[in-house]
Amino acid sequence: MDATYDHHIARLLEIILVILLLLIFITAAPAFGQEQDTGETGFEGIWGISIQPQANWAGRMLGVDEVSDNPIKYHMTPNAFTTYEGEFWHKRSGWRLGVSAGMDDNVVGDLYDFMISAGYKGFLLRMGTGQLAGHVEWNGVVTAQTPRRWSFKGKYTNIDVLWDWGLANPDQIEESAHGMYLGVGYTSLKLPVLVRWAENRWQVKGVDIYQPDTEVKAYSLVLGQENMSPAFLYRPPGPWWWLQYQVRIGYFNDAALRQQTLDLMKELNPGMPKASSEIPLFFTEFELTLGAQYVGSRGGFIYAAGAGYSLMGSMFTGESGGFGLRQASGDPALYTGFSLWRHGPALRVLARW
Repeated sequence: MDATYDHHIARLLEIILVILLLLIFITAAPAFGQEQDTGETGFEGIWGISIQPQANWAGRMLGVDEVSDNPIKYHMTPNAFTTYEGEFWHKRSGWRLGVSAGMDDNVVGDLYDFMISAGYKGFLLRMGTGQLAGHVEWNGVVTAQTPRRWSFKGKYTNIDVLWDWGLANPDQIEESAHGMYLGVGYTSLKLPVLVRWAENRWQVKGVDIYQPDTEVKAYSLVLGQENMSPAFLYRPPGPWWWLQYQVRIGYFNDAALRQQTLDLMKELNPGMPKASSEIPLFFTEFELTLGAQYVGSRGGFIYAAGAGYSLMGSMFTGESGGFGLRQASGDPALYTGFSLWRHGPALRVLARW
């Protein structure tokens, strides 16, 4: 059922993208014809590269004692990233297209994530996919379903519908608001997660296990800003600060436990009552880059270069704020203290002719 659902989502995205491309052609063609008479194309673009030469990961169960109460430990890969990006737009019609491709470990590594966006003036549809990869070390009860070590490579998907104030009103807002956007998003991902039967936050009632390939789907509010591109387009040459952030706050409407997971929990915890396979979770995710940038030009070549430090975090919390989400009935619950962090130096260069 999940595979069918994801297939329908993918097909829907393909249809939406084709429709947007057709709209771009229909609305931009008349303007393009007028510009041909004046010798102008009306198209502009930006190309860039971003590098995180050293990515430091930290994954753990948030809110538990690291030594005595944390049976699962995460080891994430890769440890370096290079992202190539490009965007072009048609000034008269207001349409724009963007794409970015992230490579793992080095400049010419394997494809790690991919994102494409299409928009009209301030409206933007953004779709991305990538992977969460690594392995977990398990210090709990070892079974056929919960081996001591489990390598995983799960896919994640983000779909966002955004409104960008700067793109909608480039000449009518303050400079500090350029690059700021707000919208709604959908996220799906798959990774190993601890399953715990607990009466309250501090009282574990039974034996822990983990589900190696837990799939979750979430809807969220999205808020972000990226000030290098606006500085690159609107500011005079010179130094400036570099800020890039994005925050997601949402609700996992579906974090499903498989039947074999429930059966194993029941086998290891004979007194446990019948459990539900659907666990609602809240989550927050953020990305932040702070640093300095310099905008320069030489002839018809304009560039911006930035150096800073990047921090990314994903944190999951339970619906009821404790280990057990269904405490009244004693149902097993996904322990919702999972947190994943990544940090390291960041470099970015943008250019246009």
